[in-house]
Amino acid sequence: MPEKKNLATVKTVLLSLCFPLLYVAIMLAVNFGAGLMQEVFHVRAESQGEAMVSALWLSIGIVVVFFGVVFMIFGGRKERFLERVRWSAPPKHAYWLALLLCLGLFLTNGLMNVLIPKSWMANDTTAPLMNGSVNTILVLLAAGIFGPIAEETAFRGLMMTRLLKGVAPWLAIAVTALAFSVFHGIDSFGHIFQIVPFAVCIGLAFYWTRSLRITIMIHVIYNSASVLIGALMALAPAANAPEAVPADLQKDIIIEGLVLGLFGVAVDVLALVLIYRQAKKSRQTPAVGPYPNQFQYAMNVPQAAYPGIYQGGMTVPAGRGASSVPQGFPPVGPDGEAVGNDHDPQAPGQPDPNVVANRLSGQ
Repeated sequence: MPEKKNLATVKTVLLSLCFPLLYVAIMLAVNFGAGLMQEVFHVRAESQGEAMVSALWLSIGIVVVFFGVVFMIFGGRKERFLERVRWSAPPKHAYWLALLLCLGLFLTNGLMNVLIPKSWMANDTTAPLMNGSVNTILVLLAAGIFGPIAEETAFRGLMMTRLLKGVAPWLAIAVTALAFSVFHGIDSFGHIFQIVPFAVCIGLAFYWTRSLRITIMIHVIYNSASVLIGALMALAPAANAPEAVPADLQKDIIIEGLVLGLFGVAVDVLALVLIYRQAKKSRQTPAVGPYPNQFQYAMNVPQAAYPGIYQGGMTVPAGRGASSVPQGFPPVGPDGEAVGNDHDPQAPGQPDPNVVANRLSGQ
């Protein structure tokens, strides 16, 4: 039994990597195709800046191709795709907590910059582009908007949701965070460690909120803020050169980075605790109806009174369709998961009659 369980876990992990690997494969294919066309038509960039601009346009094209392929995999069914990636609307307060978490992660990144040796980090390849409004906007679109949306869809929306169906939540978060960090550490070994806190925190936020909108929002704000700060720093490159900073001032910068980074860690912990408590509270809040939960419904409505389908503490009369589904609690389908408004097992609230009917009929 343990061997079969371990084999099933390995299989789930390997299957979950399909969409991130698809994203990487599309990146390699598009870049190879662009390089081949340059060789055939003898097109060469006149400067490093022009080459980077071309690479940014390619990255936007990669995102477009990725979503096109994924959409075809899901048979062109928008509802099916959105249900899989958990494109559900979280409570309004979750957005404010996400902003708090984003602030903490931004400060924590400063701590990682202090702790990780400079020799482990690669140079910022976007720095040469931060010399004009057009280039800055292009970097913002590619690295601040399109990239985060595609990455969150591939890693949290598609990979992590697949893992949550077959492994423990902590393992799903850890494997997704590791894959996400390795994906971002292709250019430098140190970047893997730099991105780990971000990957773990955003994975926890996704697991507790069950909403891809939250993680996309955090990722977009985080990356966009980094791009804009980089653009401001590029306005005075001489002031940021290492040789222009005295040794005593460098020491002060390191101390400030440590203090702000530790404060950022505290903000991260606070934000995650609040997100967890709100998620737990929302799951325990009774929905509107005579029976706040399935247990009370089973106690008040005997199974014998409704001969038909009885699963997970609920009874639905056979052959009477969605109109006979009791209102006021999330019912359970054939796979044992509750069915809510947003098709989320943990989402409280009034059920969607059409989804309930399909799930109970096994469709």
